Amino acid sequence: MRQLDLPLNTAAEAYARVGMAVNDAFISCWKTKYQYNLVRPVTYVRRLIDPDWLPLLTTPPFPE
Repeated sequence: MRQLDLPLNTAAEAYARVGMAVNDAFISCWKTKYQYNLVRPVTYVRRLIDPDWLPLLTTPPFPE
């Protein structure tokens, strides 16, 4: 904001709006994840193919 030489109140408002937009995007992203991402691949493989299978990479402990 220094490059634009904005007053402090305008810069603060811009930062606040960006923060709110990031927050809204985060909430929307997780809402969509919970709505459409029903079964994780690791769960599918363990349930239907091989119960002892381990993935090469550690999978995050996200709920399904």
